[in-house]
Amino acid sequence: MAFQGNTLITVTTASTITRGEFVSGAGTLSATLIPAGVCYDIDGTDCMVAIDGTVLVELAATLAIGVGVKSDADGHAIAYTAGTNQAVAILLEGGVDGDLVSAKMI
Repeated sequence: MAFQGNTLITVTTASTITRGEFVSGAGTLSATLIPAGVCYDIDGTDCMVAIDGTVLVELAATLAIGVGVKSDADGHAIAYTAGTNQAVAILLEGGVDGDLVSAKMI
């Protein structure tokens, strides 16, 4: 999948991070740190992270189109809850746990 028009940055991460997971600016998966973006591709410990535009995110639960999402501790998308970390993307399609779905970074 080409990320035409998206801004990509390289972040040094753990080699266990995979495509579609939210990555913090520290290069970790975190439910408490606001993600820098979403992993597009990884080569060893260098992860290409999309920080804007339309991305693929991995769902941690069944979620509907239009839901605002944030990261869980595993870097997967969960529904944003008011009073917690801000939403970082809006789902452009729904899906179930484990699906890679399109989302718009906000």
